[in-house]
Amino acid sequence: MKTEEISLSTADPDEMAFTVAEFYRAFGFLPALIPIPREKGDSAIQTHSPIPRDQTQSHDYLHALEGQRIAVACGAVSKNLCAAVFFDADELARFLQDNPVCRGTSTVVLPSGGVALWFKLTHSYPPTQQQGKAHWVANGSCVVVSGDGYM
Repeated sequence: MKTEEISLSTADPDEMAFTVAEFYRAFGFLPALIPIPREKGDSAIQTHSPIPRDQTQSHDYLHALEGQRIAVACGAVSKNLCAAVFFDADELARFLQDNPVCRGTSTVVLPSGGVALWFKLTHSYPPTQQQGKAHWVANGSCVVVSGDGYM
């Protein structure tokens, strides 16, 4: 899940599914995973209703996500885990060139074909916003990480 292993042009849709264990290994905790109904559309970045973090951590809750579109709720509900999402390979390359410290951050290739770089923040951070072809995803928004549930 490291940035240098990801290329937008070579992303294989069959390898986009993630495991709960991968998120736990990458972050040392399980972020808040939420179901995204198909009727909300295909956008990789969605808004979500407030949900208590504890509710998202039970075995029964996680089991109920099987077979659904799943998103990581960003911001405070996921211990201040936020994402920078790129849908353009040139924009991602430019960002990593300008910010070499981000090259080792955890990443997920999204079902939409984009790439999410994940950041666990300890200080204040800006709200969800778009800057050029990139998106910053924080409180009240989520990133769809699986189109068919998790394994």
